[in-house]
Amino acid sequence: MKVLQINTWFRVGSTGKLVESIFNYSVNKGIDSYVMFGRGKFSREDKNSGKIYKNSRTIEAKTNSVLSRFSGIMYGGCYISTKKAIRIIEKIKPDIIHIHCTNSFVVNNYKLFKFIGGHNYKTVITLHAEYLFTGSCSHSFNCEQWKEGCKKCLRLKQATRSVIFDRTKIAWEKMRNALSYIDVNNRRIVSVSNWLGEKAKLSPTFTKDKIEVVGNGINTDVFKYYKDKENEFSYLKDNYKKIFLFCTPNFASSENDIKGGYYLLKLASYFEKNPDTLFIVVGGNKYNFDFSKHKNIKYLGNIVDQSKLAKLYSICDATLMLSKQETYSLVTAESISCGTKVIGFKSGGPESIALPEMSEFFASGDLESLTTALENVLRSQNKQSSLHYSDQKMCEQYLRIYNELIEK
Repeated sequence: MKVLQINTWFRVGSTGKLVESIFNYSVNKGIDSYVMFGRGKFSREDKNSGKIYKNSRTIEAKTNSVLSRFSGIMYGGCYISTKKAIRIIEKIKPDIIHIHCTNSFVVNNYKLFKFIGGHNYKTVITLHAEYLFTGSCSHSFNCEQWKEGCKKCLRLKQATRSVIFDRTKIAWEKMRNALSYIDVNNRRIVSVSNWLGEKAKLSPTFTKDKIEVVGNGINTDVFKYYKDKENEFSYLKDNYKKIFLFCTPNFASSENDIKGGYYLLKLASYFEKNPDTLFIVVGGNKYNFDFSKHKNIKYLGNIVDQSKLAKLYSICDATLMLSKQETYSLVTAESISCGTKVIGFKSGGPESIALPEMSEFFASGDLESLTTALENVLRSQNKQSSLHYSDQKMCEQYLRIYNELIEK
């Protein structure tokens, strides 16, 4: 069996790590496995392997990003990268094409799907976001226009970044038509969570598909509970009675930011009266927020070392999930696997994948209930890691799906 995975990233970011896990597992099982990605670094080792391909250049992706703001169409363009992607597929001639996220201007989705369908490739499509059935936005929030075909977008700038035209209806139709080129008998639609899967079932785009749920997996050999004696962050417990962790791709203080940095600052301000409470922030800071204004916030920047991140989860009393919407949430899976409870707002994916005994969720924006929960949370004395989110389990499910498609 020859399998090609297509994604925006490889090895980095949430989906990039998932693609790497599936790739490594497949290779170990004797499967002829390949990856095509569009953003990020292309190491010499990967380039020389003959198994990893990069189809897009940053300058083309940025150019298409700018052009989409005027055209109102987010998933077209990318002519050079799309031609290269098609040449790569023709060279590999895979038995299975596994599509993950292709929503960052790395390929023309409409042309890619038409090509795949026209050549009858067996295709697995994993829904990591909503754009394949909304046609534009990755998160539809409370909007349900995508059930019938978007018309006048109520969140045009946030959803499409368009500065002139509202072409969401056209984008919805283009995406639906493009996906229709891939015969239902040749494709399998996979959702990363029950919550997202239930939404996708309501879409006219996938009415004929049986949507299966395969949760994202993590390396539970790394994400596990680390005892104090083997934990470089254990010194923090000597100075603080309660430690809360907040992870985000890039911290933003705006109330409109989807990841909830605004609420983190609200919580930090409330707990300033308790000098024995610490909030730790992990992630990028491209908006250059000044954390020094808050004495009870410790900013650690990006943590690339996954074992170091797991140790940080392990010493915390709770991990905060403050997003407005998430289709899955690797942070939730990682935290629980390290024996640390997740407390936050209901945002779709997290509450649908979290273990009930290891989580507590409230209505979005309900700071009163959230602060009460944080005040009452007790540091676990007998933390146990969970194998519930094992990446091996995820990979086994995908290999089963590949085999079923081939046999079909």
